[in-house]
Amino acid sequence: MTNPAAVSGREVILPLPPPHLTVREIAILRLMAAGRPNTEIASALQVSQETLRKQVPRVLAGLCAEGRAHAAALGVVHGLVRPQDLELTQLPAPPALSQREAAVLRRIVSGASSQQIAQEMYFSAKTIHADVTRILEHLQARDRAHAAALAVLLDLVQLQDVDGRLPRGALGRMSLR
Repeated sequence: MTNPAAVSGREVILPLPPPHLTVREIAILRLMAAGRPNTEIASALQVSQETLRKQVPRVLAGLCAEGRAHAAALGVVHGLVRPQDLELTQLPAPPALSQREAAVLRRIVSGASSQQIAQEMYFSAKTIHADVTRILEHLQARDRAHAAALAVLLDLVQLQDVDGRLPRGALGRMSLR
């Protein structure tokens, strides 16, 4: 059985089951994808930071995500995070990224840390940190999670980049609507 999800105005057929998240967990995911720090998320949801610290791992586990950025990207793919959740009145034009910035962005979306990216790409962690800073500036993103969600919405990454554990093409086909 396949599940449709909307991404950038296109229909995506996913052979993966939709994540099972509670309403509160989806709210946490949306605020994380918008680049909000834990203090703002806890305040917006009227919960303690301790409660939030316990719920964030459940959000990640519910999505089988490697981290906040990966969760944000998966949230967009599954239709749980929408453009309005990112506080966008309209989607910006995709920025021009260098080849290395695009490669770093693909790895961010897949959930890799800066240290992992540096090891994979044979650059120093300082170089990767500078690349991440430029990517955030290009996308006008607040943090890596916000950048990952924007990257999926702006089609800067392939859907396969969202989950590298799947073989190419496993996330489905896209058809214009």
